[in-house]
Amino acid sequence: MVPLERSELLGPTRRIVLARAVDERIRKSRSGSGGAVTALLASGLAGGEFDAVVATIKSRGIEGRAVVITDRDTLLRAAGSRWTLVENLKLLHQALSSYRVRKAAVVCTPCQAHFLKQTATFPLVEGTDFSERIALVVGLFCMGTFSQPSFTAFLRRRFGVSPEEVTDVSLREGALHVEVEGRKAPLRIPVAEAVEFVNLGCLLCEDYTASDADISAGVAAAARGWTVLVARTKRGAEMLEKGEAHGFIETAQAPEDVLVEILQRAEEKMRRAVEYKLRFV
Repeated sequence: MVPLERSELLGPTRRIVLARAVDERIRKSRSGSGGAVTALLASGLAGGEFDAVVATIKSRGIEGRAVVITDRDTLLRAAGSRWTLVENLKLLHQALSSYRVRKAAVVCTPCQAHFLKQTATFPLVEGTDFSERIALVVGLFCMGTFSQPSFTAFLRRRFGVSPEEVTDVSLREGALHVEVEGRKAPLRIPVAEAVEFVNLGCLLCEDYTASDADISAGVAAAARGWTVLVARTKRGAEMLEKGEAHGFIETAQAPEDVLVEILQRAEEKMRRAVEYKLRFV
């Protein structure tokens, strides 16, 4: 595979910054990332940019469920990543069809952001007509989601841990760090080993940074306590500016080592996808 250009790996960009919540309550709840996505969404709700957020809230262990959020407290409870795929877009459609939702923001994976872009570009093909009521698409950096049955079985077999005991999962320094209730140190699972439990569709996906979103968000080991935000569209850049201007987030220039780390992960996922696609040729 030939060397990839930065633009191929990052996708369209208007601004790339480090960001974190100004509100201490949000920052403390997401010490690893600084809670910038939560703060940005809180800014949008407060400013009337949208009246609901469709996101995932933790239900049990590593599991999550999609919810329609209209208040700040529920938004705080939804903070953080989930590592199993949740049907956010099904609930988004229901919310815009049935709930009294005027405009909504959605937090989703790269593949879900891609689907939303398709529905906006080819509404008749997808049979949907609600794209104009989506005020903001926030896509999360993603190396893949887990097949929940196989991953939880692995945790039981290898570590004697039930899924209900898992309090958090994060990706850093080439490994999954699984926080377990009652244990001081997290379980460390090398990424090469964890790939076995990733959904097949994720192994074929080339997009790490959610290039079809309005704003993409993720973390980097080189900037712990901050969220990396990539504003890709006009409305994404405007939402970022409003979050800054209204005192919900503070930002700093993303240093080169953070960008290099993101590019490395993006290239890793792209090369992995090419490798798995060749297996089916």
